[in-house]
Amino acid sequence: KIKYVSMLTKQLSKSDDGIIAEEKASGNRFDDYLTETFLIYYLNLLLIYCIIYIGNLLVLKIVKEQRIFLMDVNHINPFLQSSLSVIQAVTQLDLTVGKPELTNFKLKDNMYVIKVGIFGEMEGQAILAFEEVNAKDVASRMMMGMQVNQIDELAASALNELSNMIMGNTATIFSTKGILVDITTPVACMGNEIKIKSEYQGIRVPLLKDGEEYIGLYIGTN
Repeated sequence: KIKYVSMLTKQLSKSDDGIIAEEKASGNRFDDYLTETFLIYYLNLLLIYCIIYIGNLLVLKIVKEQRIFLMDVNHINPFLQSSLSVIQAVTQLDLTVGKPELTNFKLKDNMYVIKVGIFGEMEGQAILAFEEVNAKDVASRMMMGMQVNQIDELAASALNELSNMIMGNTATIFSTKGILVDITTPVACMGNEIKIKSEYQGIRVPLLKDGEEYIGLYIGTN
């Protein structure tokens, strides 16, 4: 009897161990299932956030591109018309207009920059930006072909006078459209990583020579 009870006890013990082992295995499978479920959930959630983020970026890009066309064309064309006609008359260069784009008024390196303020019935600013080699070329053309090796006081005076002529003519064109504006004295600088502070929405219009940008025209108006 004792031997029978002992065997029965061992069998029950083995049975209990089997049940416990099975419960543990079942529990592990359940834990694995939960882990997998939560992992799939969070991956799906991350995917949704990524899709929303990319969608927002695309919408923002489209909005920025469309903002160019929200600017009044009548506030842009006089600058272009004046720039092309004055430059052609003074330097005999026939420039063309490139594709406009939004700008934060941060310019490329090694640029000669002329800024003119606009006030009156329309407020803003206009900037002419030349790479150094192009600034020298324009100054040389304005000084009857005199060789210009550096942007010295004489060359800078010629470039600033070109800016005055362009902006003065722009103001005249605006007046024919019933918009009375005046311009400030030009402020010029030359250097690297130039960024012009502006409270106005701005666009950059490249003026091209032989398909390459020759002068950058930056316009910001209210």
